[in-house]
Amino acid sequence: MNGLLDELLQTRVLNQEEVEEVQHENATVTAKARALLDTVIQKGTLACQICITYICEENRYLAWTLVLTAGPTSGNHLTTQDSQAVLPSFLAPQAVPVWGNPAMPTSSGSGRSVKLCSLDEAKRIWKEKSTEIYPIMDKSSRTRLALIICNEEFDSLSKRTGAEVDIIGITMLLQNLGYKVDVKRNLTASEMTTELEAFARRQEHKTSDSTFLVFMSHGFQEGICGKKYSEQVPDVLQLNAIFEMLNTRNCRSLKDKPKVIIIQACRGENRGVVLVKIQYEPPKIYLHQLQEILRMMLLRKLR
Repeated sequence: MNGLLDELLQTRVLNQEEVEEVQHENATVTAKARALLDTVIQKGTLACQICITYICEENRYLAWTLVLTAGPTSGNHLTTQDSQAVLPSFLAPQAVPVWGNPAMPTSSGSGRSVKLCSLDEAKRIWKEKSTEIYPIMDKSSRTRLALIICNEEFDSLSKRTGAEVDIIGITMLLQNLGYKVDVKRNLTASEMTTELEAFARRQEHKTSDSTFLVFMSHGFQEGICGKKYSEQVPDVLQLNAIFEMLNTRNCRSLKDKPKVIIIQACRGENRGVVLVKIQYEPPKIYLHQLQEILRMMLLRKLR
């Protein structure tokens, strides 16, 4: 039970006050379970799936008994339209050195965060496309860095609700790929510039073979909004400034190395429209699953 509470707190499904309420206002494990699941159900589909995912990974017997699955690709219950909101499992696969080269990718077996190709496939790609692949440094000595800048709260613009889930997902992905990830939150354009300049000067780039930069904020065609942006305050980081700070002149340590820049931001005032034909059903399936979990808890305690 404590492990599940810790997971829901870490993923921000619950806040500290809600965790303490479950722990201290209920005398038995069953009462705590009932209070916890009642709270999670009220928070919607994604919260339910995080709870189910944890149970699938930490109590496989209970998950098997309830025929639960941790994600939409597992094939059982989570195949309805609402599965698109599922938060993926964050289990980190263990990298396995291949034929003397620890940098070489290989299959991780049951890893779920990063699905690596098979050894034979990796060898084939390296042989057939060696001239198209950037050099990969030895895993034991390389010092890969990644920077995430996420603006969630603004002085005048709306809050970007759910940004924390994006931070968790991209951080785990980059860590699985061998990057040390720095996360900066709620910055002005000037502060973003300062962080970028400092990142470009990092000595670790000399012994790195690549880098990732991820920007998540409000924005428009020309740039990314800082936290103070408004019609009166042009707090904007220009996109060209990002590329300039990472060019060969300003960041020599990354010369001829891949620099992947990901920007999650709007690029204009007009709303984009995508027409999709769907058959909508309320997400009852997670409610049903959690109710069944609660029933099982009444029969055997989840410890």
